[in-house]
Amino acid sequence: MRRWIFLSFLWLPVLVQAQYYSLGVNSGASFFRGETTAEGQLLSEPGIHLAAVYNKWIPLDERWQISGILDINAMNSRIKTGEGSLPELQAYSFILSPMVGIRYYFDRDLKDYVPEKYQDAFFLALYAGISMNKNQYQIPNEFTTENPYYSSDWGLSFSNMIQGGYRIFLNSHWSVEAQASLKYGTSDNWDAFNGTTNLKDWIFTTGLGLSYAFDFWR
Repeated sequence: MRRWIFLSFLWLPVLVQAQYYSLGVNSGASFFRGETTAEGQLLSEPGIHLAAVYNKWIPLDERWQISGILDINAMNSRIKTGEGSLPELQAYSFILSPMVGIRYYFDRDLKDYVPEKYQDAFFLALYAGISMNKNQYQIPNEFTTENPYYSSDWGLSFSNMIQGGYRIFLNSHWSVEAQASLKYGTSDNWDAFNGTTNLKDWIFTTGLGLSYAFDFWR
């Protein structure tokens, strides 16, 4: 116990430094892909991408941030069922992904700083977490949901995401950013249709974000 108390005191000089964290929201478009899209069977339409983001500057080097994100994707997919009068199968996919990770800004001047107007930098972020997905099908009478290729139950899978972008501060608190990300998981049902291979689905998103940075003396 004494050892842990001693180690805690060693962290006090770090903890009492100026601390900054930000809360933000992102919105944009989502696109998914799997082996069905690669074979031209699945017709992917742009979907909605929304996210809530928390970033906390690391005092020792503020180019680094601890980051948490609640990532939401909602998409519509249609699969070809063959030639002739057979209708297409259609599904709506909802994917919720809470993830944690780290973000790095490519600017050496940000090592120890206070956010200020027009301060900008490119960044790269890595995330890992889980994804929960739910699918709703519009299936004609000729087909049935009792099929291994369909699943309307909640699915749970591990996922990871890489994100890159550019951020600029409008003043000492508000900032805007543009980003693109690629999310890959252990599920083949994100696009609502399980494929016949071991390939999993991935999602590409683009969007804009707005965030507010807080600072406090600690």
